[in-house]
Amino acid sequence: MRAASALVLFFLLVCGRLAAQDWPHYQGDLRRSGCPDGRALPEQVKVLWTLAGTSHYLATPAYSAGRIILPALGAFNSPEVVAIGVEDGLSNRTLWANGPPTLGLPVAAPPTVREGLVVIGEGMHQNVAGALSAFSLSDGLPIWRLQIAGALRHVEGAAARGADGKIYFGAGSGGVLCVDPGRVTMGGRVLSAAGAETAARKTLQELRAEYDRIKDTDEFAVEPGPGDVLKATGGTPKVLWTAGADGLHVDASVALVEVRPGQGAGELCVIAGSAFLDEESVGERALVCLKAADGAVAWKVPLRWNPWGPPSVAPAEGKGRVLVGCSSIRFDPATLEGARGEVVAVDLDTGRLAWRREVPGGVLSSVAIDSTGSIGVFTATDGVVRGVDIASGRLVWSSAAAGPIFAGVAIAGLTVYTVDLDGRIRALDLRDGSRMLWSLDIGKHPSVKLPGRVFASPICAGGRLYVATHNVEGPQTGEPTAVVCLGARGGEADADQGIFVDRENSRVVVDVEIAPRKLPHLKQVYPVEVMVTGAQGKKAHETVLLSGASPLQVHRALEKLGLKAGQPGIGDKRLPTGPEVRIWIEYPGRAGLNKKVDLASAVVDRRTGLALDGGASSAGRAVRWFFTGSAMVQADPSSKKEIYGAEFSGTLVTIFPVTDETVFQSNLGMDAESLFNLEVAGILPPIGSKAKLLIEPVVLAGEETR
Repeated sequence: MRAASALVLFFLLVCGRLAAQDWPHYQGDLRRSGCPDGRALPEQVKVLWTLAGTSHYLATPAYSAGRIILPALGAFNSPEVVAIGVEDGLSNRTLWANGPPTLGLPVAAPPTVREGLVVIGEGMHQNVAGALSAFSLSDGLPIWRLQIAGALRHVEGAAARGADGKIYFGAGSGGVLCVDPGRVTMGGRVLSAAGAETAARKTLQELRAEYDRIKDTDEFAVEPGPGDVLKATGGTPKVLWTAGADGLHVDASVALVEVRPGQGAGELCVIAGSAFLDEESVGERALVCLKAADGAVAWKVPLRWNPWGPPSVAPAEGKGRVLVGCSSIRFDPATLEGARGEVVAVDLDTGRLAWRREVPGGVLSSVAIDSTGSIGVFTATDGVVRGVDIASGRLVWSSAAAGPIFAGVAIAGLTVYTVDLDGRIRALDLRDGSRMLWSLDIGKHPSVKLPGRVFASPICAGGRLYVATHNVEGPQTGEPTAVVCLGARGGEADADQGIFVDRENSRVVVDVEIAPRKLPHLKQVYPVEVMVTGAQGKKAHETVLLSGASPLQVHRALEKLGLKAGQPGIGDKRLPTGPEVRIWIEYPGRAGLNKKVDLASAVVDRRTGLALDGGASSAGRAVRWFFTGSAMVQADPSSKKEIYGAEFSGTLVTIFPVTDETVFQSNLGMDAESLFNLEVAGILPPIGSKAKLLIEPVVLAGEETR
């Protein structure tokens, strides 16, 4: 309803809820949160499943459309890209896999996903002529491959994907490149992205048909594979520009963000960290901002140490920040002694230095930024996790692990997930990282017992945490590795993180917390319009409560109690219908006793001080809540597929029918919106306090609608 800053809107589009299948940046978003959906794990977790194997996972995976895309090194450093299913109880998790000859060089780059296309780099420091390859998310079919010829040209970082589909990535001494996957050359023809995939699939069909025709008569006939498709089509995307070749050396993932150097319109830019290679005497230690249109330099900041950690961007109204981790060493545990590092923060629009914080260890991974843009969390090889104030660089808290840390962290809601080099996972309180919520040792846990080292940052999706190990070197060199999934303990609260179906009391219980009313990147406090939303939701600045629970899973939990959703209202066009429910907030009170208040009493009119409930509304009626369910929306304009709208908006409960992308609505119409200027009531506990949302069906015949 209210206008947000252009930068915040850009974040909603680029690094927020883009679509259910998208993971367009390293760690899912520009904040490098590792958890774009914001759904934290519960306070009690267990190992839900483990995938043991011989592949070595050095790079951070991506999560997309119910699957994890894992880059890996196989035997003799052979390249692998594997997609695995995440559901419990799968006998075979592998959905598809690609290796040689489809992939030509070792893979140590994190993948990104947008519009059903998986993009991943090939090549490591020792390789010549790296490549960027693209596969179909659905089945791993190779669509195209771009080779970057030359020494020290390799793609070790994740590409960044723009809303227009263009792809930006670093290629070592090849600098930064921009390619257009909407212009793919195949057999002398230039095809669109959809056309290229169609041509690749047609080629595969033709190769298989030819194989079927000759296989019974030709003893040397070989069944065609993915590599044969790429060999036959020769698919290559159009290179739009190259910047910094033989001047920069870009190994880390890049960031794609809007920059406003003056008072005029913003301009899309690519931010990349460039290293200087001492042995080869090539490159430049710098953080550089390039214009996405043509690669021209917008600003450049010299650095003291190499920026192996991908740059992160903190959203803010008027003064965004770019943070980058730097280190005197690379990902090599043998060089830990004497390692130094720092985090450097610069102004997003100008590149002007804001602050720098030096630490006695290398900062090898990205700084993860919380959803409000106020706290940055990073790890270092000295084994300390640090939380810093984004605006000033002031140390807010620190937490020491049992060993060095190479991987970055994931942030979901108010929880930080970190893994040290030897696979010890810890969950920390974002507000005070010295407070550990739980811990788990992969190597010693009875459900895993597969010791390994961790370079890849953890990722979190759907209320589950995923950690992958390698044994390329170290005490367990050559031993089996693991991909481990952690989630909720027990019963119906398992997959539906933060949700419990209490059949005995005929209610659904949802974990929530008291939301902040003033977000750091916004200049003002907006009136309350919704009651419950996700931390990354569109209405996070206008809510009373935050929830990490999936709105769709809340919907399904109500169905388990026998309720059938009605239809949401929208504006003055349609009234909400559906079963009536009572909604309560329960939170710890004095003397250890829980306090339970009606949801509507959690807000008051700023002008009168009266609560919204109990008929105090000048609309002349008490507030009632309805299980309307959500409208379906087409989140991705390029696809006809529709998703549950509340998953896209993040909204769970609305007061006024300002959106139909929600699960519950009240009986108050748009006519009532102008009568109220709502604020959170003083009866609630402090911001960040944990609470429960209790949703109870009302059994009143004939009163399921307004």
